[in-house]
Amino acid sequence: MVLEAVRTFFDLSAAQSKLTALQKIATKSEDIVRQIEVQVIQGIRYKSDVLLAKANLNHIKIEVSRSHMEILKKSNELMNILNIKDDAVLFSSDTLLVPVDIVDSSQVDVNAAYINRPEVLQVQSNIESLTISRKSTTTGLLLPDINLGLNDGLFGPYFNPLGNRFTYTAGLQWNVPLGLLFFGGSRKQYDARIKIERIRLDQVKNNVRQEVLDAYAILEAVKKQIELAGEALGFANEALGQSMQRQKLGMALPLEVFQAQKQLVEAEIDNITAISEYNKAQYALYVALGNKF
Repeated sequence: MVLEAVRTFFDLSAAQSKLTALQKIATKSEDIVRQIEVQVIQGIRYKSDVLLAKANLNHIKIEVSRSHMEILKKSNELMNILNIKDDAVLFSSDTLLVPVDIVDSSQVDVNAAYINRPEVLQVQSNIESLTISRKSTTTGLLLPDINLGLNDGLFGPYFNPLGNRFTYTAGLQWNVPLGLLFFGGSRKQYDARIKIERIRLDQVKNNVRQEVLDAYAILEAVKKQIELAGEALGFANEALGQSMQRQKLGMALPLEVFQAQKQLVEAEIDNITAISEYNKAQYALYVALGNKF
């Protein structure tokens, strides 16, 4: 549940970052609309150009509204996980989503996960408990029952005090279950239960191994995505800046600027998504290795 809360938190942070990016694009779109309106008045542009610019601005505003809805949704999910009953909206204090490194992925050891994961330790404890109990059907047969007795007179000191005397008795008794000697029923039951627990242990270890390897694979893949998204974001920012400069001079068509805006929004979202997935993979690997929060 803690891991699920962490994942939802990063989804919430990603939604907030997307909203911030879209709001910046919306501000730039409003500037473009004003520029084109002036150019239309001057006779440089057609009225259809400003209509397209306004339509593009409205589309961006719709995306901004959708981001607000996503923030509310993720906030409600996180409040439900944390069992917060207040009527409120959660926000991340971080205004910028950045990669979080808590695990050194170059030193991932699955064997360390086997040592730390509680489900593995639980099955191992079951095997140890059954092994100890099994000894009662083998070496336990060699241990006798000890009987100790004390008699204070034939009828006790109160009934016959003149003839009172102490009598001590001690004895050893071996209980030999013939069924166990010939059929080994109890021992076979313990052996079967231990075998079942060992099969469970193999299954649990396979699940742990898969969780570790899956988180590691996602982490390594998202690293490359962050690198590519960062480069694309730089290219898109530069392209939009140049397009807007040409727009001011009347040398660029509005469609070119809109396309540059679209590429920038997509690059921003790709970058935010990659960072969010990277952070979730970091925490997933952290927990898969048996670490505690």
